[in-house]
Amino acid sequence: MTSPNLLRRYQKTLAYVLAVSAVAGAIYGGVLTYILAYGEPHELLEDIVRGTLRGIFTGLMIGGLIGWFDIFLVNSGRARLRSLPFLWLVLIKGAYYTAAILGSVWLGGQLFRIDGDPGTGFNRTTIITVAFALLFSTVFSFVMEMSLLLGPGVLGN
Repeated sequence: MTSPNLLRRYQKTLAYVLAVSAVAGAIYGGVLTYILAYGEPHELLEDIVRGTLRGIFTGLMIGGLIGWFDIFLVNSGRARLRSLPFLWLVLIKGAYYTAAILGSVWLGGQLFRIDGDPGTGFNRTTIITVAFALLFSTVFSFVMEMSLLLGPGVLGN
C-alpha cells in the first residue's frame, strides 16, 4: 500500500505532467494545423483554434496515460517491470508510449474534426505523428530510465 505522502507526491507529479502535456499539445496542435493549413484561408483562424483544442485534449490524454503508467504502474512497489533488463524496460515503455500517443491522436481527431484534415490512414499528417510519437517515446523512456540508473541530479532533475 502506498503511503499518503507518497500518493500525494505522485498526484502532484501527475498534475504537473498533465499541465505540461496540455500546453505542449496546444502548441503542437495549433502549429501543425497552421503548417498544414487544411481549410480555406478565411477559415484558417477557426481551424487553428480547433487544432489547438484538439491538441489540448490529445495532450491531456497522452499525459494522463503515460503519466499514470509511469508513476503508478512502473514506479510503484507492486510493479515487476523494474526487475526487467534495461533494454526490455525501455522497449516496453516505448511501445506503450507509442500506442498511447497514436491512440490519443486518433481519438482527438475523431472528436475535433478539422475541414480538409485527411484523418487516419497513410498521409502526411500520419507520417509526422508516427515519427513524432516514436522519437518522443523512445527518447523520453531512455532519458527517464538513465536518470533513474544514474541517480538524482546527474541529468539535471
